[in-house]
Amino acid sequence: MIFVIVLYVLVAVVAVGSVPVSQLIDAKDYALAVAARPALGSAGFVLIGIAAMLSTASAINATLHGSARMTYTIVKARELPAQLERPIWNQPLEGLQNS
Repeated sequence: MIFVIVLYVLVAVVAVGSVPVSQLIDAKDYALAVAARPALGSAGFVLIGIAAMLSTASAINATLHGSARMTYTIVKARELPAQLERPIWNQPLEGLQNS
């Protein structure tokens, strides 16, 4: 936990130290990519952008699979209203299915 805190503080210090704060505020959605540009150039900007997209995809994947097991358990316990238990395309819907 301490390592992550130190890492976040270092990233913030480097970001604020390499680019004016006004520029970071203007680029709030991609501020780390803007902060990487002075040190790594355009390649750093693209690299941080790709890393952000992969990180977002990973978070979405984890959320889907984590919540799918929970909803599957709720369905099996028959805790949902009957309207939500009807089959879709003549197949029961049970969490995330590998198809």
